[in-house]
Amino acid sequence: MRDCHGIRSLIRCLLELHIDDPQLVRLAAAAVLTREKGLGWSTEEMESVRQELKQLEGAWRRFLSGPAAEKSVERLAALHLAFREMEEAVLKSVPIPSLEELILRVARIQLGGSFSCLEDVEAAVLWPRGGGLSAIAEDALSTCLSSSKLGVG
Repeated sequence: MRDCHGIRSLIRCLLELHIDDPQLVRLAAAAVLTREKGLGWSTEEMESVRQELKQLEGAWRRFLSGPAAEKSVERLAALHLAFREMEEAVLKSVPIPSLEELILRVARIQLGGSFSCLEDVEAAVLWPRGGGLSAIAEDALSTCLSSSKLGVG
């Protein structure tokens, strides 16, 4: 398994996505398609989607096995994680999560935190614990950042 730094780079890839990214729409359609795989028929486009999903899964496997991944592999691996969350929603017959919820779910699973908003995820990715700051310094930095968001100080 990759270290936490590697996982943070994947989450950064997800944070760079836009809500109207056509690839997210395509992945959501693919999640629905995977539920319908037992229909017994297939089109060329369905086969193309299956190949794309295999490519995403392959990128995830390469990401896990290597010490450092290229940015393109990281992006595809990140999309694989987003797809898995979409697929799970479809299998549970619940709405496909929004981009924000996808990122929160991936961050919770991969980083093990209890994130409640994107700002929490961004803070964990951009200002990771164990980055050389003492607990007191981290608390002070957190207080400063919170105060500036609230317009205090």
